[in-house]
Amino acid sequence: MTDTFTQRVIAVVARVKNVAPESISPSTTLDELGVDSLDAVSIVFDLEAEFNIEIEPAEAAAAASVSDLVEGVRRLTAADGGERIAVTA
Repeated sequence: MTDTFTQRVIAVVARVKNVAPESISPSTTLDELGVDSLDAVSIVFDLEAEFNIEIEPAEAAAAASVSDLVEGVRRLTAADGGERIAVTA
């Protein structure tokens, strides 16, 4: 079972790739999902909007899996004190 935070990241990736969130796990790689450069940009923009953060291009380019995205977003929200994040169930 994944936490709500991870589910939110998965929901963003699923929406961009137009697949069921249930078909994505934290260990799923972006290659397995067929994420191309346009998808990657869309995912970054959507994650920035979802979590009210700014993702550096180099950090985005380093992500190879959903868990990389989750950890990167977690790190950015923690650095911000988490004040801008509203976690909903």
